[in-house]
Amino acid sequence: SGVGGVRPSCTGGSGGYTRSAPALDFIDACSSPGRLVFLGNAADTAFTEEIPFAFRWFRRPVRELTVSTAGLLTFGRTAFTGATSLPIAQAPPDSLAAFWDDLRMRDGVCTAVLGVAPARSYVVQWSRARFDVASDDSTLSFEVILREGSDVIDLAYLTAQGNAARAGGSLATIGLQGRTPAERDEVAYRVSGAVRAGTRVRWTPTADGPACPDGVYQQTFEARCAGADEVPVWSTLVASADVPAGTHLRL
Repeated sequence: SGVGGVRPSCTGGSGGYTRSAPALDFIDACSSPGRLVFLGNAADTAFTEEIPFAFRWFRRPVRELTVSTAGLLTFGRTAFTGATSLPIAQAPPDSLAAFWDDLRMRDGVCTAVLGVAPARSYVVQWSRARFDVASDDSTLSFEVILREGSDVIDLAYLTAQGNAARAGGSLATIGLQGRTPAERDEVAYRVSGAVRAGTRVRWTPTADGPACPDGVYQQTFEARCAGADEVPVWSTLVASADVPAGTHLRL
């Protein structure tokens, strides 16, 4: 006989963020010590990297993110690389659209960790991107900054020039979405002049979201076998709950 089960510790709530536009310096991750550079001279591709500190997205713990050349970041390993043609309400789940358009990297995407724990910043910078069309002379440099401890998310734009209105966002999506369309904030969808050099966006988590502590989910199983020929009995774990990305299961 056996007893046990997965004991999740998430509590309910609507979740969400408040948006503001603070004055922030642009952090040049591409010139920072310890930087990593990905996807130079590339388009329609992506890479995955582990977040270097504990971070919560819609108050759910996340461990890794996938960064696309198309200006889109997703929490997890799902990559979306093509040009956007949908509003943020229909975007991939757990996505952050910094400047979601059909882009090609020149310098690549740089990542860097700055500061000292427990107040570090993890920066993902798209450096000198252009639109993936022939003879395009646009230059777009922008970044996402994840803040340790506060779970704040910042967007910062250094350059947005060339190709008429497109560099300002006339074909781009900017915003974020959680696991459902209800968990979203659309800054702009195909809006000319949505961003320019110096534009800043900050999302600060609200206090009423689902609280999912970054811990270990444990299944306890006890079994006894009668007779001389005892055979080990193992637990079978059936996970039907929606547990946070990065969850560890201990049997």
